[in-house]
Amino acid sequence: MQSPVFVGRREEIASLTALLERAADGEPGFAIVAGEAGVGKTRLVTELAGQAADSGFTILAGHCVELGAEGLPLAPLIDALRTLARTTARTELADVLGPARRGLGRLLPELDPGGAAEPAADGVQVSQLLELVLGLLGRLSARRPLLLVLEDLHWSDQSTRELVAFLIRSLRGVRVVLLATYRSDELNRRHPLRPLIASWDRLRTVQHVELRRFEPGEVAAQLGAILGTEPAAGLVDLVFDRSGGNAYLVEELAGLVRGGGDPADLPPSLADVLLSRVDALSPQAQRLLRTAAVAGRSVPDKLLAEVAGVADAEFYAGLREAVESHLLVVDHTGRSYAFRHALTRDAVYEDMLPGERGGLHAAYGEALTRDPDLAGTEVDSAGAAVPAALAHHWYAALDLPRALPASIAAARHALITFAPAEAQRHLERALEIWPRVPTRRSAPAWTRPRWRAWPARPPTRRAPSTARCPCSTRPWPDSRPRATPSGVRWCSTGARAPCGTPGASLRRSPPWRRRSPSCPPTR
Repeated sequence: MQSPVFVGRREEIASLTALLERAADGEPGFAIVAGEAGVGKTRLVTELAGQAADSGFTILAGHCVELGAEGLPLAPLIDALRTLARTTARTELADVLGPARRGLGRLLPELDPGGAAEPAADGVQVSQLLELVLGLLGRLSARRPLLLVLEDLHWSDQSTRELVAFLIRSLRGVRVVLLATYRSDELNRRHPLRPLIASWDRLRTVQHVELRRFEPGEVAAQLGAILGTEPAAGLVDLVFDRSGGNAYLVEELAGLVRGGGDPADLPPSLADVLLSRVDALSPQAQRLLRTAAVAGRSVPDKLLAEVAGVADAEFYAGLREAVESHLLVVDHTGRSYAFRHALTRDAVYEDMLPGERGGLHAAYGEALTRDPDLAGTEVDSAGAAVPAALAHHWYAALDLPRALPASIAAARHALITFAPAEAQRHLERALEIWPRVPTRRSAPAWTRPRWRAWPARPPTRRAPSTARCPCSTRPWPDSRPRATPSGVRWCSTGARAPCGTPGASLRRSPPWRRRSPSCPPTR
């Protein structure tokens, strides 16, 4: 589902429009548009092509096709020639092709139907083909300014890369704008396009445009255009957090919302797209990604190495492969790794078998229990991250006897760090776990029942409404302490104490006695 409104990219459109204006005056322009998959490169090119067409430009576009290790030979050139043949009158096409008709007809037979039966031994050399294309672009631009778009250069074959490099070096004095796009997250250190990109960056005639992700305001505008109404602030925050500002992911999540789904879920079609890049990694790198996904959005390198349990050489080789594939990124501290997209982490996590996930959660719990410093002080100097992580991992591993005290400890740390909402969630989970734990001896002492005893005193002269239970701020149920004939007082904790008699036994309160909510639970 695509937004009907073009969002953002004002600076990028302005700079590319300036290239069109200079090309209309006879100065050729070259632009390389880069960005991660789904960031909006094609949408930007489509918007620019619409403006160029309104200004009288001829638009020719071609796409590289992924075919094994190398792309389909000269696929974008053939695609552009096919568009030219089908949108140009026959007589005008013959004039434009000129002497290049027979040579280009070898690439696309419909350009030269009469010469298709000639033997291929007379085929032109690569250098001749480059000159034929250069002459064709010159004749086309003599009629009208030309915008030539070559998309997805990361999938290009060697011949296509040589053609682009030749055109950038050789186009002079013609009304042509050459615009190429590539995925920056597909270019690892050994990609054959990488040296060309570096050489083009040094040319002043080539403009390099790097597309960034959307900011929250732009995500809100995109959601509003797709949904047809202004989205709620909570929905914008959720979609931005899960998509990371990637335009394609925002559109997928917006389509899910429009269909009545929950944006917190991961659509199967989107999961397949995200996992396709993970499947291209080596088995070692995939296993490392699954281990990192169990930790959450980010994980310290020492903790990841401890849980992965592999040799250093294999560990860093897998990390390098994941980073070069733009699935993991090094965070600002330089000591942790995070998923580039939160949705990628979700896809990897949900693709694991339940037993595999549980085992890795238990491994993280064991590692943090042995050495809490593995969590890294850079992440949380207050020390509250480890209790929360332990509560999460033990609960996800279904180790409830360990999850119960971990949840309570996490709640206490949350209260100390002024996070009452998080403390409430941990305590609610502890209450959920409590009946399912056979023995509660592992729980902290303050969670187990205890009794309070104090000597009976004569009734005070204070107003009855101010009488209080010694262990609570709640008034007594009948507005005054209860004294029995045996001199025993009832406490709102559910205990009764004799009048200070040493060694006297303590007994539970009758069932009608209500406990104060602030008192600890009893068993």
